[in-house]
Order: sequence, then structure tokens, then C-alpha cells
Amino acid sequence: MEGSLDTMKRCLSLKSSASVFNLHLRQNVFRRGDENTMREFLIILVHRLSEGRCLFVGWKPSYYHNPGTEPLSPLTIGQIVDQSVEKFGDNEALVSVQQGHRVTFQQVREKADRLAAGLLEIGLQPGDRLGLWSTNCSEWYITSFAAARAGLTLVNINPAYQSSELKYCINKVGLKALMMGDTFKTQNFHQLLSQVSPEIRKARPGQLNSESVPSLKSVIVMTNKNLPGVFQYEDIMDAGSKESIISFQQLWDVPTKPPLKLLAGYGLG
Repeated sequence: MEGSLDTMKRCLSLKSSASVFNLHLRQNVFRRGDENTMREFLIILVHRLSEGRCLFVGWKPSYYHNPGTEPLSPLTIGQIVDQSVEKFGDNEALVSVQQGHRVTFQQVREKADRLAAGLLEIGLQPGDRLGLWSTNCSEWYITSFAAARAGLTLVNINPAYQSSELKYCINKVGLKALMMGDTFKTQNFHQLLSQVSPEIRKARPGQLNSESVPSLKSVIVMTNKNLPGVFQYEDIMDAGSKESIISFQQLWDVPTKPPLKLLAGYGLG
């Protein structure tokens, strides 16, 4: 405990306590049984705050959430996909009853890699924001892992959003591409998007130039309907090349690359 406490004391000389929390919670300092260490650390922290030597930016529970005994995993989502394939292989990972789909862990990785390669092929680059506007389905599941494998920032959008909310969301985070479903209850996703961006009706897939949502360039729809201005999901699945697959595989092979980022459309306001 003394070594951990000494390390914390040294780090309290940093200007931002966010760095302190990041470092020590990664080192699993605050585990069960460390109440005394935690108490002394907080006393020191309060003292440093009073001296103006440390800036408290607020508690961030996501940095300190470990209700079990196993430490938080340092792996990215893309790496966990590989780990799951090694462990479970041909076991079922997904069952979509309404679609009649049954997908094994091995098939999930294969499909996610194909989709990730296709997304890169149509012009997306690591760090770009991909919107996912759909109800629960197997395509939603595969897309979430494909985004992780390609290094994209995934933005989950509430399928109940109307046109004004969709427009706000796209512009708020600067979506470059949007993966969307076909219909939801009385809603038609393509029609709602057309209200936001009338240019979609005349645009070529992947070449949207919209005044109201300027960042959005590509739209992919989870249907085999021939709709104007959009790619079909299967088109993207088939678009990836071996070079594209090698390109995104290199992303998560390098440990310094950041993991997938998730932005929730439900709370973007």
C-alpha cells in the first residue's frame, strides 16, 4: 500500500486531477480492502485543492467501476471480437428471431470485417463518425463491431427521432456516413432523411452534398429496395477488398491506437 500511496502523492503535483484518476484507477489502486489508502489519498487531494495545486474536474464513475474481482479489460472492442472467436468459435453469438438469423462468433467476425472493409472502401477513415439509426436487428449488431474494427466513432441514434431531431444529431457530431433501417412503426427512414436533405433524391451514393447537413456524404440503408442517393447494406458488404481488410486490421494490431468511441444519440442534447 505504501508504494501505491507514494505514487499517488507524486501524481498529485500534476495540474489536473483527471490525470491522477486516469493513472491510478488504471493501476487498480482503489480496490476492495484499500479503504485506508483511499481515505488518505482523499485527505491529500482536498489539501492540494485548497492550495490550488490540483484542479478537480469532477468524479467520472466510468473510470472507477469494478463491482467484481476481475480488473477492467484493456482490450479494444475489436480485439475482444478476436478473443471471443478464439474462445467460442462456432457457438451462436446472435439469434434474430424476427429475421430468422443465427450467427456464430466466427461469422460475426467475418461479417464485421467485410462490412468494415466496405466502409473504408467508400471513403470513411479511422476517426470518422458513423451514425447508426435503426431498430434492433442483426445488421445493427454487425455494424457496431464493424465500426470498432475500422476505427470509426459510432453514433447510436434513437430510431424514434423525427427529421428535426435527426438533423440536429447529424450536425451536432458531424456524421460523415449514416447507416439506417428501412421503417419503424409509422416512420420511413428514407423519407425522414429526405426532409432533412432533399438533395438525397438526386445524389449519387457516396456523393451527397447537402446544405443542411454538410458533413454527411454517404448513406447506407438496411434493405434491398432501390432508393435514390443511398448504398444498400449488401453493396457495402461486397465492396471491401483484401487491401481494405489488411488496412483496418493494422489499426487494432497497434496497441497505441484508441478503442472504439460511442456517442449516444439519446443524450446528445
